[in-house]
Amino acid sequence: MHSSAEGRISVLSHVKRRMALLGTLVVLTASAGVLANATPAEAAGCMENGRSLCLRKDANYGGYSLPFNMPNVNSNMGQYQDQVSSIVNDSYYSICFYEHPNYGGLEFRIGPWEWWATLPGWINDKISSFRPC
Repeated sequence: MHSSAEGRISVLSHVKRRMALLGTLVVLTASAGVLANATPAEAAGCMENGRSLCLRKDANYGGYSLPFNMPNVNSNMGQYQDQVSSIVNDSYYSICFYEHPNYGGLEFRIGPWEWWATLPGWINDKISSFRPC
């Protein structure tokens, strides 16, 4: 028969294993946005003439494209703010995107060579400025 202390240790070990599994699941789910549709032909059209950053209006690299050469600093996206749903970063730079002009509000950071077919809901259609970071 187990003592109550042994029972509590067993329950704690079970909880720790569950939490570790949940953490792994969260990381894999977050990575899905980077891995989905890794090289669609539609995204390549924005990369013509040496452009290294492509912001797309729709998810899965659809809709109109906004091409930029990096390093580029865009403190105010004007008429295109709050209209980005997918991103292709074919540059050596990490890029920080912000929900407000002049680098304000929440920050979404992507690394070099990352492609995001679908942005997380909290920043989707909310990007108003960006810069290398």
